[in-house]
Amino acid sequence: MRNSVRALGLLLSAIGIFGLSAAQGDPSEPSRPAEKAVALTDTNVFLSPYCWRIDAKGSGVCPAAGGYLKFGVTGTSRIALRVNTAINRGLTALQMPAVKVVVNGPTRDGLARYCQFPPNDSDDTPIVVASELDPKLHYQVLIQMVGGDETQMNGWSGTIYQTQINSIVVDAGANLMPPFLRPKRALFLGASCEQAYFGIQNLAAPVYTYVDASLSWPFFVAYAFDCEYGQIGMGSQGWVRYGNGGYPAFTVSWDHFDQGHVKNFRHDLDYVFVHFAENDAAQTDAAVQKAVTSWLPAARAAFGDETKIFIILSPTQIKSGPVKAGVRAAADPRTFLLDPGTEFQRVVFSGGPTWASPSDGLHLDAIHQAIFTAYVTKQAQACIDGAGGAQR
Repeated sequence: MRNSVRALGLLLSAIGIFGLSAAQGDPSEPSRPAEKAVALTDTNVFLSPYCWRIDAKGSGVCPAAGGYLKFGVTGTSRIALRVNTAINRGLTALQMPAVKVVVNGPTRDGLARYCQFPPNDSDDTPIVVASELDPKLHYQVLIQMVGGDETQMNGWSGTIYQTQINSIVVDAGANLMPPFLRPKRALFLGASCEQAYFGIQNLAAPVYTYVDASLSWPFFVAYAFDCEYGQIGMGSQGWVRYGNGGYPAFTVSWDHFDQGHVKNFRHDLDYVFVHFAENDAAQTDAAVQKAVTSWLPAARAAFGDETKIFIILSPTQIKSGPVKAGVRAAADPRTFLLDPGTEFQRVVFSGGPTWASPSDGLHLDAIHQAIFTAYVTKQAQACIDGAGGAQR
């Protein structure tokens, strides 16, 4: 319970201290000092696990929202990214990928800035993500991939909403340093709640204003368990149902970046959290159970013997029966079921139970993501401590 409270406190304090601003960055600032480009393969740049692939030219490609990169830097007055927007051809300005940037230093702490890519069809365009830095100071930089509009076709066989960063640009005299890293590693796999769609769509506003994985429960559960983490959420996807953007069912896509690029898992994950089933409501119980039972041995082989796998049941118990049966049939001793639904649905706001976004009654808005954090952390910790029930 102590970890649950800590996780919730981290979320609420983060929401309070992160001032939010939006910008596209002006690359034409006059009288700039000489600059240099740093590749994402630089040893001082940390890429969130299993979210990124490096292409033949050394660019980092994040196919879905939820990935991040981080690094330390000194000796620079600003930071820019060189990005590829040609791969996003077909998206409107509001649908383009965005990044959320947090630069922390002795005189700068906690200000989050959203920077959306322009629809300029360029394979190498500069985006300023931080300016007015003091070259004498050291900074820790976190850049989270909020991503583009994943409802657009086709992000599985194509690239329309993928995020590509060619390089990081800093002053020529700058030095990158290793970032502060948490010791453990986790991976979060899910659908729209992990994407994270907050249930309030506004087509007249930038997509990052209502879909933002950086404010979702995995970010804070990872903090609670002292993890750097990967997060992949694909709207509409289920154990059996296909997802948005041309993605197939989870059991087909989970070990791919996209259709043409397979992931190579290195047995380095401490925890894997999986949350599906809401989108499988129209699927048969037998199909869902079979999908769960067949996926777990494949996941165990990919992740290794020591990784703890947590299967999170639907808060409204959609397909909980076949999911439980599938876990029991797989009989994996390090797979655990988490069921926040019973307690979670009793959460009360404004005099009535509102466990989800008031707008659609289905998705978790930011405050409910915080509450979900507490229940997931509490139950996962109980399993780790041996008080929780595997294959319940």
